[in-house]
Amino acid sequence: MLPKSKIMNVYKLLRITLALSVLIITGSCGDDDDASIDSEIVGTWTFTNDSYSECTDSEDNIEIEQVCDADNCSKIRFESDGTLSGIETIDGETETSTGTFSTNGDEVTLTVVIDNVTFSVVLTYSISGEVLLLNYGTDEFDGCLNIETYTKD
Repeated sequence: MLPKSKIMNVYKLLRITLALSVLIITGSCGDDDDASIDSEIVGTWTFTNDSYSECTDSEDNIEIEQVCDADNCSKIRFESDGTLSGIETIDGETETSTGTFSTNGDEVTLTVVIDNVTFSVVLTYSISGEVLLLNYGTDEFDGCLNIETYTKD
C-alpha cells in the first residue's frame, strides 16, 4: 500500500485538476440578468495555500503552502464585467483561460462551457482585507474540508 502522503498527493492532484478545469477550459455563457458581482472580489488573486481539515482520518489533515515563482504559479483574475481568467504556470509554461462568474451573498458561481455543455460550480467564499478564501466544501471521499487561500496582487 502507498504511504498516506503519496495517496494525499495523488488525491490532491486529482482535486486540483478538477478545480482548475473550471478555470482552465475556455468557456462563455449567455447574459444572466440576475448575476451580480461583489466588487471586493474583482482583481487578480494568487493561490497561496491549500488546506484539508476535519478529515475522517485525522492523518489526512494537511496544509500545503503554494509558492508562486516564474516556473509555477496559479492565479485567478475576476473582472467587473463577470468574466474570469485562470492563469496557470507549470514548469515555466503559462496557459490563460476564461469563464464567467457571479456572486450571491457568500457564494461565487464559476461557469464554463465544455464541448457545448455548460458546467457550473458554486463555492462559498470570504474576503478579509487582501485574502480570499474559496471553500470547496467537504469531500465525500475522505470527509476533508478543502479551503484554498489566495492573496490579492
